Amino acid sequence: MRHPQTAPAPLQRPAAAAAQRDCARRRSRCRPRPAPATTAAAAAAAEPLVTERELQIKISVAASTGRLDLSDLRLAALPEALWELADLEELSLSGNELPELPEGLARLTSLRRLVLAGNRLRALPGDALGALPGLEGLWAHGNAIEELGGGAEALTALKSLSLAGNRLERLPDCLGTLTALEDLSLSGNRLSAVPPAAASLPALRRLALNGNALREVPGEWEGAAGLEELHLQGNALTAVPDGLTHLPALSELSLADNSISRLPPDLSGWRGLQKLHLYGNRLEQLPAAALLALPGLQQLWLEGNPLSTSAVDALLRGIADGAAPPTLRALGLDEGQLASSDAKLLEAARAARPGLLRAGIVAGGGPGYFKLQRGGSGGGSGSSSVDSSGNGHASSSSGSGSSGGEAPAPSSERVLVVAFGSAPGLPNWGGVLRQVQGSMEADGAVSAFDVLFVVDPFRDWYRGGDAAALESTYHSRLSEAAAGYGRVLMVGDSMGATAALLFSRLATAVLAFCPQVDLRSASIRPARPGAWLDALQANVHAALQQSPARVRVLTGTWQHDLAQASLLERHPNVTLKAYGVDSHRLALALARGGRLAPLLREAICNEAGLPSRNVRLANML
Repeated sequence: MRHPQTAPAPLQRPAAAAAQRDCARRRSRCRPRPAPATTAAAAAAAEPLVTERELQIKISVAASTGRLDLSDLRLAALPEALWELADLEELSLSGNELPELPEGLARLTSLRRLVLAGNRLRALPGDALGALPGLEGLWAHGNAIEELGGGAEALTALKSLSLAGNRLERLPDCLGTLTALEDLSLSGNRLSAVPPAAASLPALRRLALNGNALREVPGEWEGAAGLEELHLQGNALTAVPDGLTHLPALSELSLADNSISRLPPDLSGWRGLQKLHLYGNRLEQLPAAALLALPGLQQLWLEGNPLSTSAVDALLRGIADGAAPPTLRALGLDEGQLASSDAKLLEAARAARPGLLRAGIVAGGGPGYFKLQRGGSGGGSGSSSVDSSGNGHASSSSGSGSSGGEAPAPSSERVLVVAFGSAPGLPNWGGVLRQVQGSMEADGAVSAFDVLFVVDPFRDWYRGGDAAALESTYHSRLSEAAAGYGRVLMVGDSMGATAALLFSRLATAVLAFCPQVDLRSASIRPARPGAWLDALQANVHAALQQSPARVRVLTGTWQHDLAQASLLERHPNVTLKAYGVDSHRLALALARGGRLAPLLREAICNEAGLPSRNVRLANML
């Protein structure tokens, strides 16, 4: 079974022709749900994409394998024979039309993995779930769940729980009884508070609360001493409690895009911290010495804060004096923050740690990360800190936007690459774009492109279902940032790919990896009403109809993504391509296989009118 928030299945690499044939076969079987003009009632009454006989065969096979995949079949009800599979261990019901789960679920007492993502569920049947003591994974993201019923306290074996993109306003205290829980995703809900029990789960390793309405978090976290990742970006936090610093295993913490005005003075409890995202807050002062004393710190991002001159100078002085840890590879600041800094300190800091400072331009005012990186022209500039997936921030390593070599060419002669972030709500694409820049410079090519990183921290698909909000929060800023560029290439995957399509009017080329178009049928989606989801699809089509861009939509062979891509076939400027990767995480798979950077380089060179030493893009696809 497969769903978008788990690790991808092992990659398959058939020949391109075989992938294309598989794409065509799957497209013919996985018709998308009704278009926005169809009423919700008609959509609910649509016929399933499977016959009763086919269901019987699937259930018969599952009786011997212990696994049953009924995902993306447009089922509004489940066959009674399903509840007779007493030995069933894995069940996927994602991407259907289920309004509720029958009590028969309680009879599947051997169940270990249950996937319910992308249905119409408003509640989870607590009593039925409570009868599944061996359940280890429950994925129910992308529903309309408003509350968690009783019975969850019996899930003592549960390790992974995903409830992202629902309508939860509060969490039950019984959450604290899930002592085996390692991964808890609650992003994109309506939570205003987190119960203390959530901060005392002893096995918890990852907690995602981004894109909620949190005004505060628990003050004590020592009970979750093993926590390694904590995502709190895109909330309404104003302070960081001292107790949050008592997390010695924490390696990544995102507090970006809140209203935080103060950090605790003592940060010594974060001795394992590697990545700290603080951009887009209200910080004027910083505990600079405490930040630079973190022994394993690798990345510190502070852009978009109204930092005082003394705060910036304290950071620069620490770097110049050698106080920064040797592990630190990236300190993200914006040019506004550096404008009033001590020029000699700035020069000394750059000399002491070349390439450490990542300065860029914060474009416009509004929500989310919106940072322009000026690329070099032969001499190179963009630096980034990345992982193997190609994710990471990137910005110019020079306060002027160029770290060496010739000055950047005028914007009209350059390509602007707009890199949209996906649902996790953090900037990505920085790593792979740096690879592109490095390869172009190594070949003696002029890397005449800038990068604008854009992120929606609220997991709200860039306000795509509300035309007025879309214009005021993102489109107007993008239009201003793109003005003066002769060519604009937009890239994104998943939610970011949807954004690239939504704003394609401003582009001359688009690369969209596995976009979501019909969010009614998507497993990863925001907790928005059906009319809003329909409006987003209409806005995507309207943008493509008016777009001058050449749009390439790239997918793997996963049925869900092929169905989404097929909705775009009617646009003459859209080309669909399929890779032999049976996963939603196509961009990640291509990056790991070394194929993403050449693909992006080809697209950038095409826009810049430069020859590329890659194989032709058509051959790669």
